[in-house]
Amino acid sequence: MRYEFGFGLTYTTFDFSSDLTIISPISADENIPPRPPPLEIQPGGNPSLWEILYSVETTVHNTGAVPQLYVSFPDSTPSGTPPKQLRGFEKIELAAGQRGVVKFDLMRRDLSYWNVEEQTWVIPEGRFELRVGRSSRDLVLTEGLTVVEA
Repeated sequence: MRYEFGFGLTYTTFDFSSDLTIISPISADENIPPRPPPLEIQPGGNPSLWEILYSVETTVHNTGAVPQLYVSFPDSTPSGTPPKQLRGFEKIELAAGQRGVVKFDLMRRDLSYWNVEEQTWVIPEGRFELRVGRSSRDLVLTEGLTVVEA
């Protein structure tokens, strides 16, 4: 038997409410630049890749899995990009039957791919799909996020 990615991260399970909220620390009238500012590269890459661009929140009810966030990149991303990528999972301490909010922070690197020609990380323009669930095959909430080039 083959298990999906993310299966078995816990001995509990969660039910997800129908809310999935995307929060941006950047004001609505600003666009996120698709390329990080050129800086002297340090170990771990360009430091701006670690800036939080968005946060994703949902309410969970402890019925026993670790909530996971997967990101699907826009069609404008080069071929070979995986259809969905694990970009966060959060352990949350809840007693059986208890509810709580889970928050996933998305950094620039979570929404970027390596552009071979430009030799830099780039956020593609277009619609991202953000999905939360128990594993890569059990995603119960979906919300879109559109990135427009600055």
